[in-house]
Amino acid sequence: MADLLSICEAGGFRPGLELLRVRRNNVGWINDPTTKTPVMKITLLQTKKDRHTMTVADWYRDDVYPRVMNRHLNTNELDYLFFPRVENRDKLFDRIRKNFERISDDLDLFVKDGQNRPIYVYRHSFISDRRRKGVDANIVALHSNTSVQMINQHYQNMSDDHLLEIHNKVFPNRTKNPNYKVITKKS
Repeated sequence: MADLLSICEAGGFRPGLELLRVRRNNVGWINDPTTKTPVMKITLLQTKKDRHTMTVADWYRDDVYPRVMNRHLNTNELDYLFFPRVENRDKLFDRIRKNFERISDDLDLFVKDGQNRPIYVYRHSFISDRRRKGVDANIVALHSNTSVQMINQHYQNMSDDHLLEIHNKVFPNRTKNPNYKVITKKS
């Protein structure tokens, strides 16, 4: 389960059946001539939008992936990457989801601000983190196999700092009045 959650954190994958259906031959490499370090890519064959290839963070490639591969040495290229011996993927995901919720609840992490935090929190965190780090919404959407509209609707941080950043981009020539005083409500 930790391997599956790690790859969700490392690449923003939807934690569900499309990731559980990845086979070892769906993992590939892109040679990066700039860094001389390969980039790990995973092709998802059955997604909401058909086939999609995503890359993962280098720490997953270097630390987690070797452990995944070494955990099941007697497998072949057509075996599943995660839980290769389990055939019923629907039942497997249901078990993973329930374990995630149980463990999160035991640690008082399942409910935040009155809302349940399901396993999908890994994807949400990945996309939100990329946006917080200034990665363009179009790039995040392409990588995460979603739309800019979905990112803006579900993942966009609308804190006052972010709203101010948006406002200053929309109104770059706004006036700055040194005599303006902020009006606040008195209690």
